[in-house]
Amino acid sequence: MTPEELAALMLGDQTEGAQDTPVVIDKKPVAQTGSPANGSIHLGTETAEEFSDKTPLIIQSQINGSIVELRGVVSNVSLGWSSNWQEEVVYGRIDPIPTYSNTTRTCSITVQLITPAYASQIEKLALGQAKLEKLNVLANMCYPGYDFNVEKGGFSTGVLKSAPLVKFKYGTVITGKETAGEFSEMLLGYIKSMNVDFQSDGLFAVGVTPFGTTQKFFQKISVSLEFGILHTHNVGYGSDGTPAVNKYDDSGILESDTIKYPFNYGK
Repeated sequence: MTPEELAALMLGDQTEGAQDTPVVIDKKPVAQTGSPANGSIHLGTETAEEFSDKTPLIIQSQINGSIVELRGVVSNVSLGWSSNWQEEVVYGRIDPIPTYSNTTRTCSITVQLITPAYASQIEKLALGQAKLEKLNVLANMCYPGYDFNVEKGGFSTGVLKSAPLVKFKYGTVITGKETAGEFSEMLLGYIKSMNVDFQSDGLFAVGVTPFGTTQKFFQKISVSLEFGILHTHNVGYGSDGTPAVNKYDDSGILESDTIKYPFNYGK
C-alpha cells in the first residue's frame, strides 16, 4: 500500500477551506437502543461512500445493534476448525476407539490502525481520538446485557439478561450465508478475546483539549480479535451422502442455490 493510498484510507479528502478541525466521525443512530452514539464510526471521512472500494472488518452487537467498522491494514487472518473426539483406550488394541463429539470453528484477525506520519498535528490528534472512541464501543461488546437501568447510575450487580453475541464479516474471507437486510453474509458468534497494543514505534501525538488537559494519542494501534463462530445452517452430509453445502450437479458445476461454505465468494 502506497503512502498516498494509506492517507486516503485514513484521512479521506481534505480540501482547502475546510474547518480547522477535520470531521473524523460519522455516526449512524441505532434505533431506540439506549446507545445512539454507537453507530457506524468511520475514521477521517464524512461519508461511508468514500470507502466504498475498501474492505472493512464489520462487527455488530446483537444486544443493541451497534456497529463498528475497523478500516486499516489487516496483517493476519486465521480460520480454524476443531473436531472433538472421545478416545477410549482398550487393552490389547493398538489404536483407541474414537467417538465423534462435535466440530467447532474459530477465527482471528489483526488490524493495524495507522495514522500517516505526514498528517498535520490537528489530523493526528483528531484521528487518534476517533480510534479510541471506536475501540471503546468495540470493547463494550465483550460484555453482556443486564436487567438494571443504566440511567439510574451507580454500580449495580444486575441479573444477566443477554449474552454478548456479535455478527461480523471481513470481505469474502470471514463471511457467512447470504441473508436479508443491510448487513448480509455475516457470521454469528462471540468475541473470545480482544487485545489492543499501542505500538511505540509509531510514536504519538500530544495535544491540549478544549478543557485544558494534555492528552497523548498513539499513531499506530494493533487490534487483535479472536471469535468463536456459531453455525446458523446445516453443514456436513445428509442421510444419502449429499453434502449440505457446496453442492455440485452431475456436470460438476456448482449449483446456483447452494450455500458456499466457508467462503461465500463470487457475489
